[in-house]
Amino acid sequence: MGVFEEMRSLLQGPPSARRWSRLCAYAATSESARFVDGLLPYALHHLDRSWPDELRVADRAWLAAVLEDAPAPWMAMARSIQAGILDDERSWQWTFDEGRELDAFVAPLGEERWTRLFEEGFLSSATDLFMNEQGLGQGGARALVASDLATQLRSLRVHDEGDVVRELLLGLARRDMTLELEVLGLSGAVMDDEFSRELDAFAERSRLRTVQLRSANSSMEGEDLHWPVLVRQLEGLDLYESHMPEMLPAICALPFQRLRSLNLGDADAPKELVDVLIASTWLDGIEELDLSWSSNWEEEEFDALFVERGMPALSRLDLTAGSIGTDALSKILRGDALPRLKFLELGIADVVTSSLFEKFDAPIRSDLEFLGLGTCSMSGGLIDIIEKGHWARLRHIDIPNNDPDEDEILYIFGAAEALKRLERLGLGENELDDDALVHAASALALPELVHLDLRNNNLTDEGAKRLARCAPLAQLEVLDVRYNRLSEEGVEALRASEVLAECAIVS
Repeated sequence: MGVFEEMRSLLQGPPSARRWSRLCAYAATSESARFVDGLLPYALHHLDRSWPDELRVADRAWLAAVLEDAPAPWMAMARSIQAGILDDERSWQWTFDEGRELDAFVAPLGEERWTRLFEEGFLSSATDLFMNEQGLGQGGARALVASDLATQLRSLRVHDEGDVVRELLLGLARRDMTLELEVLGLSGAVMDDEFSRELDAFAERSRLRTVQLRSANSSMEGEDLHWPVLVRQLEGLDLYESHMPEMLPAICALPFQRLRSLNLGDADAPKELVDVLIASTWLDGIEELDLSWSSNWEEEEFDALFVERGMPALSRLDLTAGSIGTDALSKILRGDALPRLKFLELGIADVVTSSLFEKFDAPIRSDLEFLGLGTCSMSGGLIDIIEKGHWARLRHIDIPNNDPDEDEILYIFGAAEALKRLERLGLGENELDDDALVHAASALALPELVHLDLRNNNLTDEGAKRLARCAPLAQLEVLDVRYNRLSEEGVEALRASEVLAECAIVS
């Protein structure tokens, strides 16, 4: 098949994560590079006409090429550019601690390379840009502000030095036009009077709905905070890992009119913040709340917020490493508190063990769809929990770092009736080897399972070749094997598998 025919075959088929992955791999070949001037306009025409934006994420190989100062014309196909992160803190820490070489795409591209990308139009299709500790620099910030890209982005999230973040905000706020930005992340910011005023002014001249101020510091007094525009239009506020103990109560005391999502995870949140939240009328409308790593709060604070006060609209709650008590958690799991909850993350919470579920004589609440139980000492009790039907209604279970034995894994994969609604299963960081994974995959009987997460286990190239022949895996749409012991040989075996022909392999 010729170059044009190969590209046309990939573009004209049904859009899927697997097809995009194949398209990216093909675009990285030397053969396609010879024909980029003719193929790229053709590709953009088909992508813009029929491909959803969420599939068009820049490939790691393209960012690696930029890091080597090579041309990166295919970056123009991407709607989303994610630079400088692994997918979660656990994966980042695990990769670093094991002394393994980080992928090229996590290294900072630096000020000069980012400036070149902005000025030469390589990101001409992008609407979502995320740069985490990428060494953007003030020059890169100015180049982004002056570029056409700034006028089309709907989401811009940057984590950088405070002066770089300030340069970016001031530049955007002073552009003489209304911008499309709906999400603005300025992590690492130092919030003072000027920064606060410019942020509110920018909101008035954009479509801003969500603000992220992760890892932020403040030199302001709480009484000096005035956000008249943000109070009216803000729907999401992310203050994860912020170090503003005096400012957080002032921010939460504002009379927000549309706020639906609040992230206070790992923030330096004083205990008195709970009283401010309880008194806030806008808390009744909150649908998503992150209180992970809330080390300053004890059982009393969680009881007062969730049981005594209540949050009638809350559907998503992250309590990772939280000190919630057994009584309050039992009421939540039974459905006696937080009546609309669908997503519950409880990873590393001391109170959560397999014995917690022994108190239930019926399945946990029927409306709960996701349950995260990472590092929760579930090993040894998993079979009993599943047999009793406690998880029968869940659509997504995540049980990383629980060290289940091979019998437990085999039972989970074969629990066709007890887990009949399960669509996504997360088994990352469980030290599962080739035999355990292949035996379980061969016995797969979960009728609705389409997404299997096996990150950070001990799968080797030989195990990948065996998985590629496991017929029951044909029902999968996504198989995530990142951060295992795989080389390109093992990844290619999975991607070339006839069994996994309709499955996106995330590696």
